[in-house]
Amino acid sequence: MSKIGLRTWAARLISLFIVGLLFYFVYIPNFFYVKNIEVNHEGTNILSTVNSFLEQKSPWPQKNLLLLSKKDLENYILINNRKILEVEKISKKLPNTLVVQIAPRVDEFAIESGQKYYIVSNDGLVTKIATDLQKNLVLIKLETLQNLNVEQETLSLSKINFILTVQNRLSRITRSDVLNYGMKDLKSLDLAAHFASGFKIYFDLNSDAHHTLGRLKTLLDQYSDEDLKKISYVDMRFTNRAYICNLGLPCEKDVNFQLHQTASSSPTFISAPSLSTTPK
Repeated sequence: MSKIGLRTWAARLISLFIVGLLFYFVYIPNFFYVKNIEVNHEGTNILSTVNSFLEQKSPWPQKNLLLLSKKDLENYILINNRKILEVEKISKKLPNTLVVQIAPRVDEFAIESGQKYYIVSNDGLVTKIATDLQKNLVLIKLETLQNLNVEQETLSLSKINFILTVQNRLSRITRSDVLNYGMKDLKSLDLAAHFASGFKIYFDLNSDAHHTLGRLKTLLDQYSDEDLKKISYVDMRFTNRAYICNLGLPCEKDVNFQLHQTASSSPTFISAPSLSTTPK
């Protein structure tokens, strides 16, 4: 056999070897196939969802860590597992470990309307309908009767973030426990916080929660615990202003935060506007 013929056969053998090696790495279970799955929230059935994705038939086996599409896995998880709010990260640890980090969808609110409590998740979806109030949920009472369905969207993320920010800080600022929140309906931008001590605070859901709470703290820090019990409501829905009304009396103090520019932390009190501009 000539040298040219030997080279041709050698080239063919090398080509066949490479093709066989590629076939092995792609289609034959090997050390690159997923053997370990690490997750951060086992209570969401995430392991079952990931395994279902890996078992799918595909021209490019997703069990092979080298071929696995992280984007396709993320989309599959969000579509097929309603307990998952967000896929935070998917990473590969060679040779055979897949790491999936998620944020779970959890029940956060109870929206009371009529005789029903609509349990709402941390992204605003109705997860169930109940006749009894569950503990550890933020209660929102609607003035207008609304009938909601499971998986219906209720509160926007901006409203959710506002309410949760207020919920986390308000009891410390007011020195009183928050009983519940009130809204006319789910489209309303007015939020009323009701307290165990009897008074209310009105908020604008379109405002900056941190800025509004900062102004509220500056205001209420001037009041003793006994003085707080005399307040009927505080209205924080106006830019750089607050209206304070005492029990049994018309609104008597208009607090203007812009007028106060000195080193003291106390806002300036000026004459109140007409009662038509404040809630009854």
